[in-house]
Amino acid sequence: MQILRIFAIVLMAFAIGWSQGIYYLEQETRVQNPYQQGSKTTLQKIWYAKDKMRTEDPQTTTIIRLDLNKIWILNPAEKTYMEMGMEELEAMGQMALGMLGNAENMKPVVTRTKNTKKVGPWKAYELQIVMGPITQHIWISRDVDFPLEYYKQTLKAMPSLKQISEILEKEVDGIPVYTESTMEMMGTKMSSTTELKKVEKISSLPANFFDLPDGYIKKLNPIQQMKQRMQGGQQK
Repeated sequence: MQILRIFAIVLMAFAIGWSQGIYYLEQETRVQNPYQQGSKTTLQKIWYAKDKMRTEDPQTTTIIRLDLNKIWILNPAEKTYMEMGMEELEAMGQMALGMLGNAENMKPVVTRTKNTKKVGPWKAYELQIVMGPITQHIWISRDVDFPLEYYKQTLKAMPSLKQISEILEKEVDGIPVYTESTMEMMGTKMSSTTELKKVEKISSLPANFFDLPDGYIKKLNPIQQMKQRMQGGQQK
């Protein structure tokens, strides 16, 4: 499950795209936990600056550096971090998709419905995506003041998502402002919503804002942990 969680964090970071200039976004995610009553709501803060990106939520900070081909996932409470290259991220993507179903079942089916609604100040239309056990209703708006260089970097960085990205690139002409997701796995249904709350263009950020902070201890990422376990098993 750790692989799915980390892959979801990074995938969310890719979800809007890459920009020219510096942008700050806020989005609110609500997750319905089938094992607990009620839901958990978190606010995610996102900064974009060309080929660099940083996201923060209450537990995790993720820094994506396409210029270095690296992703850092930080745990500020523990002062630890994991580092991944894009190749390792791709391997995680393949593993995550493999956990959810076979390749045939994971072929995405994208439908543009006739539904429209207003999300915050933005008018939006609906896309429905079914991908194996995952169903998403994504509300797209053309009114968001944010560049439309959209999903193209995901295509380059994540070959495992190429099929769905190619479909979305043809279907989408705006920015996701609200997403409803449901997933059924081993008889358990999980659901979440993500809503865009704020978009601002900003003039500057601290010079080291997208750098790995000092004082953090490096931990093995999930791919490295798996290799270590396999090597340990072979030595027995």
